[in-house]
This record gives sequence, structure tokens and C-alpha cells, in this order.
Amino acid sequence: MKKVLSLFFVFVLLGTGCSKPAKLEESSELKPQIGGSCNRIEVEGEGYCSDYVGVKSNLTSPCSNQHYSSESCPPSNTGGCKLNPGTDKEKIVWSYDYGGYPVDEFQVKNELIPSCNNRGGQWTN
Repeated sequence: MKKVLSLFFVFVLLGTGCSKPAKLEESSELKPQIGGSCNRIEVEGEGYCSDYVGVKSNLTSPCSNQHYSSESCPPSNTGGCKLNPGTDKEKIVWSYDYGGYPVDEFQVKNELIPSCNNRGGQWTN
């Protein structure tokens, strides 16, 4: 009888294991944190935007104040080059088919992607 009472108290104190699982919260650590961006899409001869990924407090404005934003770059339909992935110096340089230096699919495939790979980057869409 003592064993039955002991088991009963163990189940009461520890739970029976039949309770609902706790809802998992989305961790902000799993998502890249954009520390800021340098938007030079409309600048003649440039036409790119760089997202700086990492801790916001470590970010120093890498571009002039008129092009700096605390928001991420606008979506790109041509893709971008991810440099230093997984480090606190990670950045993504997005290209665009409009602005100061519009690129087309041929340029992306034959110029930008090989250039990105040569710099140790990863092309991303």
C-alpha cells in the first residue's frame, strides 16, 4: 500500500505527463536581426541596397546618413550576395532591376553571381 501511495504522490507532484505541451515561442535568435541598411538604389551608377545583419548596438553607419535606415532593404526580385554568413559582420548586398544601375537576368547570372562566389559569398533570393 505504501508503494501505491508513493507513486500517487509522485504523479501528483510531478504531473502525469498527459498535460498539453507548452506552446513554443518563436525565438528572435533564429531570425536574422537587421541592424540597419544602406539604400543606394537610386544613386546613379550604384543601384544596390545593403542589409547589415547582426547586433544593432555594434552597427556603425557604413554609409552617409542620407542613405542609412534602421529598416531592412526593400524586397529584390533579382537577389543578393550574402557575405560573411553567420558572423557579426554578415551583410547582404541586394541588386535591383530599377534605380541607378538596373540589372537584368543575364547580368545576374553571368556577372553578379560569379563575382559573389569569388568573394566567398552566397547568392540568395
